[in-house]
Amino acid sequence: MKKETRIALSEAKQKLGELVSRAAYGGEEFLIEVHGKPKARIVREDDHHKPRSRDEQLAALDRMTALRKRIEARTGIQPDSAELIRQAREERDEQLFGSR
Repeated sequence: MKKETRIALSEAKQKLGELVSRAAYGGEEFLIEVHGKPKARIVREDDHHKPRSRDEQLAALDRMTALRKRIEARTGIQPDSAELIRQAREERDEQLFGSR
């Protein structure tokens, strides 16, 4: 993943045009924070839709496998794949957008 710059919402508001240009043309990424907590990102549109690398895909699969094992150990029930995918998406959204 590219290096991201953390920036307060108040500063991002003042520099929005500049940040968008730097993301679009320079490939920079910005994590916007409110009271020190991540809330949103500014990324180049192409990067947002770029497929994950093989390493990122394997890491996601490892996280899902570990989650399945934790759930099974706690409940004795092996969850279905749809539930694992939902939880993985929630984790990804949390990483991208922070808590809502």
